[in-house]
Amino acid sequence: MDLKIDIQSADPEVAVDGSVGRRTSFEITLNGQLLYSKLEVGRFPVHAEIVDAIMKYSGEGDIKAANGGPKNKSKSECVVL
Repeated sequence: MDLKIDIQSADPEVAVDGSVGRRTSFEITLNGQLLYSKLEVGRFPVHAEIVDAIMKYSGEGDIKAANGGPKNKSKSECVVL
């Protein structure tokens, strides 16, 4: 998981977990909130946009999701499906 390495290189305190999701899907959530969805965007994410979205989040309030929409998230847990 190269994305996991990129995320943990930027912030070693982020716990990253991966699991198999639905066929043709690729979703990333932080603390249960959707950060990125290939089904919504139509492409796999660029690693830098995911890492940037995680690093920009202060832990409070709404943020802009990596794929453009507002999402609430915390940076303590990241799940890649």
